[in-house]
Amino acid sequence: MSALVEGNSVRATARMVGVEHKTVLRVLSRAGDRCAQVLNGRMRNMPGRMVQFAWYNFCPIHEALHVAPAMASGVADHLRDAGELVSLLEAEERPEGAA
Repeated sequence: MSALVEGNSVRATARMVGVEHKTVLRVLSRAGDRCAQVLNGRMRNMPGRMVQFAWYNFCPIHEALHVAPAMASGVADHLRDAGELVSLLEAEERPEGAA
């Protein structure tokens, strides 16, 4: 998976690992299915605007600012990844006192 994430092609990854390219595609498909299940379970009934706002401000580096908007304004000290963003949104959605 890391080879694919780093930008290597399916065929190059298959050659590096020593398997057929169909095997790499199968693993990639399973990983995508699992990610879809996790996100579907965690993001259900979450307002889309909140997700869009949080993603825009906390995750990508803004072209003009060269940092995430939340970092530029001093609200955040580092970029967030998708997992951390989901955890923050879930904590915001959870009523006080609930674990």
